[in-house]
Amino acid sequence: MGHFDIPAAQPIRFLKLPEVLHRLGISRSEFFRRAHTIPNWPLPIRMGLRCVVYSSAEVDAYMQDCVAKRDQQRAA
Repeated sequence: MGHFDIPAAQPIRFLKLPEVLHRLGISRSEFFRRAHTIPNWPLPIRMGLRCVVYSSAEVDAYMQDCVAKRDQQRAA
């Protein structure tokens, strides 16, 4: 097995789709609709034949981008 350097402050955390939907506050159909149109949308990670997860860091980054865009629009 390989060795991976994982920062202690930011452990890798995976989220199942229902938790991602809850955090984003959107429906399942809206989630997949946006997946085809938004470039920085969190990408799925296949863990097995029937197990797909999402990186919590990617979900958080998308949410931070949404806040940054809102702040830029307010400043303009």
